[in-house]
Amino acid sequence: MPNRRVLEKYYEYANAGKWTAWCDLFADDMVMDEQLAGHIEGLATLRPMMAGMGTVYAKFQNVPRAILIDGDQGAVLSHI
Repeated sequence: MPNRRVLEKYYEYANAGKWTAWCDLFADDMVMDEQLAGHIEGLATLRPMMAGMGTVYAKFQNVPRAILIDGDQGAVLSHI
């Protein structure tokens, strides 16, 4: 999947509460520094964390305003 499409799906799945599909976008050896959860290593760690997301947040909207792609890197300016 092209990088831009991965980023688009990231927000689409999050906003729809499709956390299993959202997790499927990550590699098994993913590493993430999340603003609330902190440092997360591995998809096996991320999946159970996201399983309860729908009970914590009844509605979640994070709207991308700009997507920038440069080779294998991407950045998104978004509004929560």
